[in-house]
Amino acid sequence: MRNIARQVAVLERGRIVEFGNVEDVFANPQHTYTRSLIQNTPNFQLSGRLHPAGAGGAPVAPDGPDCCR
Repeated sequence: MRNIARQVAVLERGRIVEFGNVEDVFANPQHTYTRSLIQNTPNFQLSGRLHPAGAGGAPVAPDGPDCCR
């Protein structure tokens, strides 16, 4: 989210439960559902290195699953 938006709305069952600046929501989530989402989201930290293009010409993450290499 941080790379593509300035604001975020968190929906639970189609209802907005939290809305605000992305950095603020991530740094200090107010709603229990937002905290749960953040705690249960995988953190994909890459080393900053990408392997040469794979199938289709897209760069391949060095630590990605075998199906992506």
